[in-house]
Amino acid sequence: MTLSACTPAVPPGKEGLVRVTVTDNEGEDHVFFLEPALDDETRVLGLSHRTEIDPDGGMIFVFPRSAERSFVMRHCLIPIDIVYVDRTGRVVAEHAMLPEEPQGEDESDFDYENRLKRYSSRFSVPLVLEFDGGTNERLGIDEGDVIQIDDLDGLRARAD
Repeated sequence: MTLSACTPAVPPGKEGLVRVTVTDNEGEDHVFFLEPALDDETRVLGLSHRTEIDPDGGMIFVFPRSAERSFVMRHCLIPIDIVYVDRTGRVVAEHAMLPEEPQGEDESDFDYENRLKRYSSRFSVPLVLEFDGGTNERLGIDEGDVIQIDDLDGLRARAD
């Protein structure tokens, strides 16, 4: 399987999104238009509070440096699939993340954050993709698959 992301050929209404093409195990291409998360505020918010993700949507988290990453389902209402990609473009981890019990009325932010399940990259990565729940399984996205990103340098240059 091959995953590739590029900026050309973004249709009207999808401006500012990053085009990602996923080639499934049968050789069929699936095009996604992902919202870029290039700063800490956007990365922390992520896909929180969403009630749906477009079948061709999601988010691409771009970090200026590689590091081991761990994501949680903070205030997430729907299942989300996550894909961690290393600096060579290889998928190093993927997870199907499930919504957590909402933060309790009397639960502190600290207690809420500490009880959330962590989904780890296990290795250093500069890039994380999130899709609608079930996408990884539906397309057969697995560790070891490679992602091609045409404008990763441009995205990294914009990342804080």
